[in-house]
Amino acid sequence: MSDDPPSDVLAVAFALVAERGFAALSLTEVARRSGRTLAEAYAELPGRGALLERLGERVDRAMTTIPAADLAEMSPRERIFEAIMRRLDALDAFRPGLAALQRDPQARLALGCRALCAADRTAARLVEIAGIEPGTRAWLARRGLALVYARTFAVWLADASADKAATLAELDRRLGQLFWLLGESAAGAAPAAAGARP
Repeated sequence: MSDDPPSDVLAVAFALVAERGFAALSLTEVARRSGRTLAEAYAELPGRGALLERLGERVDRAMTTIPAADLAEMSPRERIFEAIMRRLDALDAFRPGLAALQRDPQARLALGCRALCAADRTAARLVEIAGIEPGTRAWLARRGLALVYARTFAVWLADASADKAATLAELDRRLGQLFWLLGESAAGAAPAAAGARP
């Protein structure tokens, strides 16, 4: 038996998706490659259908790591900008597997409903991070942010640049559109420059 420390089950699963495709993903193989028992692998990833859900939970945690003191100095738009970029940064290691899922009609069919639920949960957390008061504006922001994130994610998936310039520009543009719709009072200050992290 190997003395190597166990690998991350989710990372191994996405690497297998990139290598073999969604249909060929085996939890037995994930357990073997990650150095876990099958029970341990299932505890972290109950099945193929939970791939995006478990990854979403992980990267949602990453986007909520902005210190409270920093949040207090940011506008709602700046908070959302930073949170989404932290989420995408956390997804970098999973990009090949995510790209494989995006190309696979079977995967899109199998994971579609869960992906929509995850997107709504992410949007709800972004509204909370932004500090938008409950009510009509928060409801609109939640729906709009799901679209903003989806559009930005699509650009990020194809953005191979080290500085993520295309992703940053897309996010800035989409947030500008959203906050224009929400009204100037909700927008606050935009990031210092288009394509720059606040």
